[in-house]
This record gives sequence, structure tokens and C-alpha cells, in this order.
Amino acid sequence: MPQVPYDELPAYRLFSLELPQDSQRVVDAVDLPPYWQENTYTHSQHLLADWLAKPDVLALGVPSSVMPSGINYLLHPAHSIYGFIRIIDEKPLVIDPRLWSK
Repeated sequence: MPQVPYDELPAYRLFSLELPQDSQRVVDAVDLPPYWQENTYTHSQHLLADWLAKPDVLALGVPSSVMPSGINYLLHPAHSIYGFIRIIDEKPLVIDPRLWSK
């Protein structure tokens, strides 16, 4: 059950970005340890330690733990080409109130 009333949710924005060519890599779920979906950050927080310390790509796609076919892209602000990200669209991200209990 949500902890925040729907009318107190922050205003989220949805951005569409254009990334430099060949600047991303996707991690496949089969390449992750079996515990990667557990709700315990102490086990999984080290999985990206190498990329965080020395990013070889600007964007790293990781499997979504809540949407089996989804991918979350993480952008590394210290990567040398981070400044070349281009915002091509921005709009409000509205969460359907039917997903929130009152």
C-alpha cells in the first residue's frame, strides 16, 4: 500500500534522450547472480561497483526487478561523453490514480 497520498506525489517528468552511438551496454539477467532480484541491497549493491568506479560505457541497461521484460538505463555522470546526451523530449509523467489506494 502506498505510503504517500496520491495528491502529495512529487511532479515527475519523462525525458526522451539521444545518446552518442555505441555508448551503451545491456546486462542480461542470466549473467547476474540468482539473488539480484532480492529486496536486500546489501547483497546486490556491489554488482555494478566496477562500472561505477570506471565506466566503460555511458549508459548501462540493467533488468528491471519489477517488470520482467523491462530494462532500466543508468547514466554515469563521470563518463567522458556524458555532456553529449541530448534531451529530445520532456513531458509530465502522470501516475494513474487508479494504481493508488485512497
